[in-house]
Amino acid sequence: MMYIYSLSVVVGVLAILIFYWTYPKLVVERVQVNILDLPSPLKIVQLTDIHYDTKITEDMLDKVVEIVNKEENVDFVMLTGDLIDLQPEPIHHLCRRWLSRLKSKYGTLAVLGNHDHKLPHSTNIVTAALESIHVRVLDNETFFPFGQHHDDPSLQIVGMGDYSSRHFDIEKVANELSDSSHPRIILSHNPDTADILKKYRADLIIAGHTHGGQIVLPFLGSPLPFLKKIITKLPASLLPFLPFYKFTTVVRNWKWLSGLHSIDRSLSTTSINNNNNNGINQMYISRGLGSHGGVRLNCNPEVTILTLIPYKHK
Repeated sequence: MMYIYSLSVVVGVLAILIFYWTYPKLVVERVQVNILDLPSPLKIVQLTDIHYDTKITEDMLDKVVEIVNKEENVDFVMLTGDLIDLQPEPIHHLCRRWLSRLKSKYGTLAVLGNHDHKLPHSTNIVTAALESIHVRVLDNETFFPFGQHHDDPSLQIVGMGDYSSRHFDIEKVANELSDSSHPRIILSHNPDTADILKKYRADLIIAGHTHGGQIVLPFLGSPLPFLKKIITKLPASLLPFLPFYKFTTVVRNWKWLSGLHSIDRSLSTTSINNNNNNGINQMYISRGLGSHGGVRLNCNPEVTILTLIPYKHK
């Protein structure tokens, strides 16, 4: 009897420790990225996938604002989509109470995600709310925040429309992207767009959308790539009846689940001027702040602080 009691205590303690270890906690991810010919160092705070009208708490949003505003020398805050989940009206409260309080030297930039386009009227409402607090919303467009200097490399920022909701339009920016003489940051909600952007110089693509998989099993990682391999072998008629099917279709490339990735442009047969950044594009995918259904396991929501460091060809 004592043995059973002791075993129960051990199992209970282990369960508590595992729960504590895997329970999501807001974290700050600090990432340093080297950028060829960047005129000067740059610090960017990325916030993504807030999904405000679902399970994210006001306490977490207060902490996010506190973290951003305590960080020194932030040049830009960049929002990479899915600010809301379904109904667009909560964006007004999100903007007034939290997003309007974010501080940075050169302001806040944003692109929209698939959830920001869910309803026919969502796009206009979300865009107008952001612009009302002086957030610049980029929709398949480029600009030079510090001016364009033809004799020297100038930082170019690109904001792409969302890919999965068919707002991504590479043709609108193709001419600008074909000039690979400038260091370039691209905001794109869905990391699958990195495949399309292989053709162009992309010193850093900043993305979200995946939530890092939301559920990450200790020592095994996210089950979603594994489940996707299984469903590819099943008859298409069965797929709608699988409860996890829609989660496996969030992205095509589950290798880009989260974190910093290098993407070899030489693998693209149509790549333009490979040599300008050593033929390598880089992408950072944030795990984001919100979630679907309020469920995260061993997959912490994050505030991302990206420090961009200039370097020259040797």
